[in-house]
Amino acid sequence: MSDPDDTTHSPADRGSGKPGSNPAGQSKRAAREERLAEALRANLKRRKQQQRGRKTDAQDGAD
Repeated sequence: MSDPDDTTHSPADRGSGKPGSNPAGQSKRAAREERLAEALRANLKRRKQQQRGRKTDAQDGAD
């Protein structure tokens, strides 16, 4: 009989041990990275727009 608490298995028996190392985990990770990349792009666009608005406000006030 096998002992359920037996910890003599090699690490190769359990996979890499890294989260997301299975195909389903990789697709979730890819989807998360895609969402984060989109959020970063949107944030950058928003910040650039704010900076442009500040520049035009400063130029209007200098006249």
